[in-house]
Amino acid sequence: MSTPTLLAVLAHPDDKSMGFGGTLAKYAAAGVDASAWQAFEAAFRRLVSMVDGHERQATPWPDWSITTVIDTRAYWQTAWQAVSCHVSQVTAYERVRDLAPEHHEALWGWQSYYRVFSMVNGGRGRESNLFEGMP
Repeated sequence: MSTPTLLAVLAHPDDKSMGFGGTLAKYAAAGVDASAWQAFEAAFRRLVSMVDGHERQATPWPDWSITTVIDTRAYWQTAWQAVSCHVSQVTAYERVRDLAPEHHEALWGWQSYYRVFSMVNGGRGRESNLFEGMP
């Protein structure tokens, strides 16, 4: 059996840590060949920041469209370490730094995805593994 490969194609350099870091850490620890590639613009979660007095916000996926939720609680520290490298880019992260561990776990411990095609249930139920249903 060959080693599964997980390639994340993301919009910005911080997306792999902020939006996908825990998932990459989880699958890499399980022996999956996991890597990320920055390629194009996309917004997958709600993030609000103030820039020159103006609020900027990404539009999140509606709840009904989320097909996969990955439990990354065991990897929240790895995800936060990667996210904290971007403190100079997004000043809101400075306030996140002093959160209690249980709040960090809640913030970085679950990652949600929209899969265009489900190998398991055609999107009728939430999956918990990106490789579910694959040979």
